[in-house]
Amino acid sequence: VTPFVGAMAGGMYDLSKKYFSHQKEIPDQSGKSALHQAIISGNDEAFEDVFYLYKLPIVRSWNPFQAAVSYNRLKYAFRLLPFYVGYSFEATALTFAVKAKNQQIFDLLLRFEGGIQYGKYRQFALYAACQLNSVDFIRKLQKYEDGLANLYKMSAIFAAFQNPEALKLVLNDQFRDFGTSPLYSAIQTRMPQETIQILVERFGNVVDKDGFTFLDEMIQSKTVYEVQFKFAKYNLVRAWHLAKLQNYEYGMAYVQRLLGLQDQENFQ
Repeated sequence: VTPFVGAMAGGMYDLSKKYFSHQKEIPDQSGKSALHQAIISGNDEAFEDVFYLYKLPIVRSWNPFQAAVSYNRLKYAFRLLPFYVGYSFEATALTFAVKAKNQQIFDLLLRFEGGIQYGKYRQFALYAACQLNSVDFIRKLQKYEDGLANLYKMSAIFAAFQNPEALKLVLNDQFRDFGTSPLYSAIQTRMPQETIQILVERFGNVVDKDGFTFLDEMIQSKTVYEVQFKFAKYNLVRAWHLAKLQNYEYGMAYVQRLLGLQDQENFQ
């Protein structure tokens, strides 16, 4: 496709036509097809010619649509969009809009009257928005949470670990009880203390399916965070017994410190 790309980039559309009939379905080394290059160039005449010759093959790759979103070619994006609806790709149209931080296309996609409205498309967009700390996108996607699978809500929490503002948004009351999983993962991956504090406020008193609380998990993982706990004393006593049972001296000392006690005798 190199001759076509060169002719298109140089504005020599008449010359590019000579190459197109032979190259329309052959990508170059970077994956750019003829249609992809027509979109990047912003050449309406080229787009129309290439589009009608290339209709069927475009659904084999998201590259053309990604180019339209990334270069803010709104009219090209919406000419292409119907060919992608219902086509199962993890990297979806809505996700591309989030990654390109293209608010206009994102807003239009949310109102699109096709498969884009269903949760399987939005779940990946939410994950991307959390990774990028795109708060405006997160707020808009949350309006459609009923269509998001619980698994992907959990993924969104993990994706937001490095972005406290995004994390606060996805940890709302509509989320189901995830047990101690988010806290445990944050501990194991040594997330920032601000992240731990936010998660403690949401999941601190939750008991998981095995009966463990966050404090239990922290003691077992040999990780200590100086955060303000809002645990009932039952949880502290439970953590103390766990630490003592497994001979975790640092765990026992930490529980004592949380209670403001200096020795085991006072604790008892």
